[in-house]
Amino acid sequence: MSSHRPTLLISNALPERPGEALYNAHVDRMWASLTAAAAPGWDVVREFAQLDGDRAAVRAARLADAVILMGGEDVDPRYYGGAADYPGASRHWARADVAQIAIVRAAVRHRIPLLGICRGLQVIGVALGATLVQDIPGTRHHNPHLLRDHHFARHEVAVRAGSRLAGALGEGRVEVHSAHHQSIDRVPGSLEVTARSADGVVEAVEHRRAPVMGVQWHPEDPEADPGALAALLGLLAARAQRRPAGPGTGSRRAA
Repeated sequence: MSSHRPTLLISNALPERPGEALYNAHVDRMWASLTAAAAPGWDVVREFAQLDGDRAAVRAARLADAVILMGGEDVDPRYYGGAADYPGASRHWARADVAQIAIVRAAVRHRIPLLGICRGLQVIGVALGATLVQDIPGTRHHNPHLLRDHHFARHEVAVRAGSRLAGALGEGRVEVHSAHHQSIDRVPGSLEVTARSADGVVEAVEHRRAPVMGVQWHPEDPEADPGALAALLGLLAARAQRRPAGPGTGSRRAA
């Protein structure tokens, strides 16, 4: 790998939610935290899946050294065979779903290091055949006042020994900051669960062969342990360094 700084593509479902100023401010806060953590080691590129569509989104992913899928909207139930109506449903953005599903499949095929955060984990699952729990009962995993007080729900997860996640965060129990009402239900055979919460919710997954993983929580929360986010970014960087160079794989390195 050359001395050129690696490129990190960060994919959002939308540039903003129309008419939802509080939500948009929240996303900007998460974006600022994530990019500040990544800036010392990466050239960061932002991609909006709803605007780009699947072909452009995959092209951007193949030109990057690593990819992060950020949190956001519920995945449209048509892509995992779920009920069309369910409690707590957000608006669905099919073009964004198709684009990010395509990014995940390209990451597996071309061995692009990829980290999914919250919705990003769910997109990884759906892309590879998972179903989703459409509405987790209670508020253990989300704070209904998050957009006003900026405090994520906090709880522990048990990280599986020997996993890539354990290599970054350590084994055993880790406190995480969450804001989700959905999670992976049926886990496809290509993924293994690497963390769960005490109530059994799938909190992290890793692909068995490709450098693709997801966490259900928000390491980019400004109130979270910055060391955990740095460790996950470091894991992406290490996998990017081991990625074979070639046409369409990490081509920005030679730019």
